Amino acid sequence: MTSREILEEVKKVAKFLGFFTEARIYGPIDKLAKPFTYNDVVSALNDALRQAKVLVETSHEENISGRTLRVIEASRGRKLKAPYIPGSEDLERFLELCSEDLKYAREAALLSFTYAYSYRITPTKEEGGEL
Repeated sequence: MTSREILEEVKKVAKFLGFFTEARIYGPIDKLAKPFTYNDVVSALNDALRQAKVLVETSHEENISGRTLRVIEASRGRKLKAPYIPGSEDLERFLELCSEDLKYAREAALLSFTYAYSYRITPTKEEGGEL
């Protein structure tokens, strides 16, 4: 069995999608996890980028543990870091990859769960937080 390295553009999109995973906004993740066509990928990314733009515009700065962060108020009083948005070149390359093989969209959706924790500021109830 051989291992293959995940492409950097897939990782960057997965990191972006990690915000939606942590925020429990699964629409874009679900669309990318099982795309039927390339247009499904474009639609899912377009939807996620629109949502991220609105969220970033409504975020505010907060000093947390000595660092100034852009913060979004999520459901049930949770605070999350504002979403990382990949650059246009990375998004273009990701879309090129997906036009060749939809597996890249599925990989990004799956990997988004590994990046979700990086957006967490306040702990979940299971981690001792007060939700």
